[in-house]
Amino acid sequence: MAVQAGDEFKATDVCLRSGIYKVTHDPAHAPEHEVTCIKGRKFPRCRTCGHPRFVLVKGAHRVETHELFRDQL
Repeated sequence: MAVQAGDEFKATDVCLRSGIYKVTHDPAHAPEHEVTCIKGRKFPRCRTCGHPRFVLVKGAHRVETHELFRDQL
């Protein structure tokens, strides 16, 4: 499955593409914000609302996995 900007995920889903994600929580306790998520790791739960949503803003390679850098780090 190709993950594209705008695709949405929930806590405990596995991140399929590293990049910057917009996070929305229960608006009663936190405004939207952006975070970096890493491919292969699970999207975390929020310790307050427990059910944030993650929307891919921009995909990105981790520098150590990019073909031009991976043997240099």
